[in-house]
Amino acid sequence: MELGRALGLPEKFVVKPPSDGLTGLTDEDNLGFTYHAVNEYVRKGICDDAETKAKIDRLHRISRFKFQTVPVYHNGLPMVLEDVAGFYAEK
Repeated sequence: MELGRALGLPEKFVVKPPSDGLTGLTDEDNLGFTYHAVNEYVRKGICDDAETKAKIDRLHRISRFKFQTVPVYHNGLPMVLEDVAGFYAEK
């Protein structure tokens, strides 16, 4: 927020709550809990509401696929360029 203010952005953009841009609802409205509740639970393990805890746990569980590497087909053809990341190395 400090950067936005330093750049002279209008306040409505600096403090605008995150939203999906489609429904007119904020992310917190769509989720059914606040980002503060997520931070308290994820970072400190504190969540007084069992329903909120269950929602956060469920969303975390079903979104784990986003952290997995996308499978890539390796056709076995030789690489001319150096494979600096080791991406094509045999596993």
